[in-house]
Formats: sequence, C-alpha cells, structure tokens
Amino acid sequence: MEAAKASVSGGFATALVIPYNESDKLVDRATLDLVRANISRAPYCNYAVGITATAANVNLLDEELQADVKALFVPFDRKGLDLSLSAIASHFSALAREQANYH
Repeated sequence: MEAAKASVSGGFATALVIPYNESDKLVDRATLDLVRANISRAPYCNYAVGITATAANVNLLDEELQADVKALFVPFDRKGLDLSLSAIASHFSALAREQANYH
C-alpha cells in the first residue's frame, strides 16, 4: 500500500509488482491470488504483476496464468533460487510454444 502511494505521489500511474524478495516469491496461482487480494484492498494506482521463473514452475505457467501476469522475472544470482540455464531455456521455450498457438 505504501509503495502504491509513493508511486502516485512520484507521478507514476502504474506500478509493477516485482515478484521476488528474500522471504516471498510470486511463483504460482496461489501466490498470484494472494498478491492480487492484497493489492485490491487499496489500489491507489494501476498495477501490473510479474511472476518469478523457477525450475519447479516451468509447467505450471499455463496460458491463463500467463495472461494474468505482465512479466516473467528471470532471477540471476539470487539467494534462494537455483535457476539453471536449462530451466531458463525451458521457460522461454514454453513461452514460444504458447505464442505460436496464438498465430
């Protein structure tokens, strides 16, 4: 809530919710729903939500979940996330397959 107030007072009309910090990570439908519930109590500005890429959620990011988020946060050198190059490649491959289905 304080971040939204600060965004508006700084002249920003949209805030991007960064999907990662040391104690919490936005990685699936349950954590996305929790973030949205928290934001909806007092939306002082427009917002966009990203999701964190992990090795465990490559196959969880279905078309519906991808439509609900606006960014894929790919962490490099982040404590608590061991994201291999092959996991990163899997995320981009999955996104490419989803995009191909739209055309």
